[in-house]
Amino acid sequence: MNKGVLIVVAVVALVLIVATIAFFARATPEASLSATTTPADSTAPATAADPAAQTPLGISPEAAAALAKSRGFQYLVSYTDRGFEPSTLSVKKGETVRFTNNSEEELWVAGTGGGGALAYPGQSDCGASALDTCVSLKRGDFWEFTFDAVGTWNYKNNSNTAKTGSVTVR
Repeated sequence: MNKGVLIVVAVVALVLIVATIAFFARATPEASLSATTTPADSTAPATAADPAAQTPLGISPEAAAALAKSRGFQYLVSYTDRGFEPSTLSVKKGETVRFTNNSEEELWVAGTGGGGALAYPGQSDCGASALDTCVSLKRGDFWEFTFDAVGTWNYKNNSNTAKTGSVTVR
């Protein structure tokens, strides 16, 4: 074999090995979730708008904490500038839906009742239906809810009440 070809093969092999190691090092959940950055000035509290408050994944500390507590989910509802996508969903009792804010506005998922429709049973920390985030979610944040009651449950964005959706639990 030509000496030049051997050098090219060796360089390509080395690049592939380094790329593989880098890929698997980033994909390790323990490394992704446990490491966070701290502000340069440790006397000033970090805020979600402060880049120093972001985790290496580029998500807010609140989202990182929610991700660490997550037990997994079966369905994803994405909130975009157009509203909830999908706006209707059918799940089995006991399945979990992750509501993710992918819009430019805030998202506050809240169960609705009235007009003949029942509100989701139970009570949240803020005194409303159990189907309630109780806080606004910023872009990139998410909230997970496990549906344990059979029925059709309507919800809205409390920050923009024209945007609605529903989940049917069978």
